[in-house]
Amino acid sequence: MGSSEILRNISLEIPKGELLYILGSNGSGKTTLIKTILGIIKPDSGNVSIFGKPNTQEQVSRHIGYVPQYSSMERDFPISVEEVIELECSTLDHCNINAHEHLKYFNAESFKNDRLSELSGGEFQKVLIARAFVSNPKILILDEPFNNLDKLAQQELLTLIDKLHNEDGMTVLIITHDPNIIKKSDRAVLLEDGQLITDKAEVLLKEYLHHES
Repeated sequence: MGSSEILRNISLEIPKGELLYILGSNGSGKTTLIKTILGIIKPDSGNVSIFGKPNTQEQVSRHIGYVPQYSSMERDFPISVEEVIELECSTLDHCNINAHEHLKYFNAESFKNDRLSELSGGEFQKVLIARAFVSNPKILILDEPFNNLDKLAQQELLTLIDKLHNEDGMTVLIITHDPNIIKKSDRAVLLEDGQLITDKAEVLLKEYLHHES
């Protein structure tokens, strides 16, 4: 059985320190694009570079913090938020993070002793992002981070993302199907049927909303 072509004619450069949204409906190729950036999927042609070097596993683990759409972490697992950070830190060769101070940076210290099952959706997302930052990455990739969050939790998460981007100079890549969270000042690209069709946020929002209506 032959393989089908999911992405084609993709050319995208993300400058260091940029906040970029990748917008697209289900089946547009967003997940495949992420997995290609992370080196999970190897392209049949072309290449992916991170800071000018091929996206080897070493480059990915060294520079990228990834928060998947559906975490592999079971929320009913009997572990506290602080223990999650400590456990993640223990997997690294060098990790000098103080779990409490680390969680404080992400506004998560107030529930550091809570079990994962006790967290709201917004709190859980903060923990996942804090966990991704244990390795001190320079790039953050968030896959549908606003799913199942109410408006208040969405705004709190957007505030945290702005802090990481504006204050820390973090390069942030956000994958979403929701154009309503994108400001006109943000850079955004649209994937449709595996192709990158525009990189003008104000244009793509009109096109996308029209296409979805």
